[in-house]
Amino acid sequence: MQSTLLPARAAAPVAASAADGRSGDDPVIAAALSRAEQRRDCGDLADAYGWAAYAHQLRHHRRPLPSPALRLRIAQVVAPLALRVGDTTLAAAVHDDLAALTAAADHEQALHARAARAAARHALGECESALRGTATVHAEAVRRCGPDSRTSLRLLTHLGTLYLDCGWHELAAPCLANAHTAAARYLPADDPLTAHLAAVAATQPNRRHRAVCSQRPHARSR
Repeated sequence: MQSTLLPARAAAPVAASAADGRSGDDPVIAAALSRAEQRRDCGDLADAYGWAAYAHQLRHHRRPLPSPALRLRIAQVVAPLALRVGDTTLAAAVHDDLAALTAAADHEQALHARAARAAARHALGECESALRGTATVHAEAVRRCGPDSRTSLRLLTHLGTLYLDCGWHELAAPCLANAHTAAARYLPADDPLTAHLAAVAATQPNRRHRAVCSQRPHARSR
């Protein structure tokens, strides 16, 4: 899917609201994002992505530029949708924006944004740098939050799934096992994160990643 996909019916509100750019929180962009979130929550990812991509494109052309808070919201909505519909190029670019926008914000949010950026690069086939980046983010989470913190456990599980997608089962196994053991030891049994980590760890490797994977186990099998 091309990153220029726009919902045709969105053209009218833009023309009608051309003078609304006086506010940093542009009402047209905000409305497009709200529509994207509604369609996403209804399960219509293609339509949601169209509205999200439209909002992202508008942010470069409205004057004055959207406020930092609105730019952060744009990136938070667009980045995961782009990845889910397969527009890995836009996903990587927007995840770069997201990482930059959160760099000075809450450090845990910034860590997750950097991990998401690495995942987007991984989807492009930049596996070595993505794995190294995710490992670095996890190590930083351990230093800042502790090895058994929720952030560290999420990132360790995420790193394990990236290794799995690349075929590095011997590297994935200890990541997933350590995260599972720590979650069982330090989190309440009914904590949603425990179930979430178990579900992620049980997920099968993404077979579509083989087409772009640049790591040696898959490279040798192609």
